[in-house]
Amino acid sequence: MKVFVKAQSADEVVCRADEVQEGELIVYSLIDVGENVFRCQIGVFAPSVAECRAIAEAFCSEVGGSTPHL
Repeated sequence: MKVFVKAQSADEVVCRADEVQEGELIVYSLIDVGENVFRCQIGVFAPSVAECRAIAEAFCSEVGGSTPHL
């Protein structure tokens, strides 16, 4: 899914993705669009769709980004 996140650096976005413990969040692409906003293509893996949604929403809110659309 495509999301926009606010972060100080690309490393911060990747670090937060690595911190996910309830499932797996993979950042496939990361583009700096300016003003500390990054466009990301992410994949989320967990036992259920509800868990995937919760992981994606937590990731976006932690980094201060847009709500993901599943």
